[in-house]
Amino acid sequence: MSLLAGVCEKIAGKRLKSLRCHSIPMLVWKQIRKYINVSCAPYVPLNVFRIWLYRLVGYKIGKKVFIGMQCYLDDVCPQEMVIEDNVTISYRVTFACHGPRMENRKLVLREGCYIGTSATVLGGGWKLVPMPQLVLVRW
Repeated sequence: MSLLAGVCEKIAGKRLKSLRCHSIPMLVWKQIRKYINVSCAPYVPLNVFRIWLYRLVGYKIGKKVFIGMQCYLDDVCPQEMVIEDNVTISYRVTFACHGPRMENRKLVLREGCYIGTSATVLGGGWKLVPMPQLVLVRW
């Protein structure tokens, strides 16, 4: 057990598995990643730089993708979110792929998908299909 894990467990009064599973550099990177994802990327005015920051964090983003400002992309497992080519995500869209009673879920936005302003998209076996169909399809 690392010294940091021991001290944090003593303060919390319970076993903290996240501190035992990751190294110190990984824990630091997770905090930097969260800061970039929540505080920096959503407010960058140019889409090219916003996409670059999201890719830096770990999201898989295709070509010709637009992600509007003030979007929240779930930051627990960014590698589980895939945005294919020619996808448009409008402003203030929220993606939630985890929660207190569900494990981290993969979310795939298929080619040609359009998500409107202020939408909330939940992960968990749903794939968003291209615009002409406007249907959520369960796989």
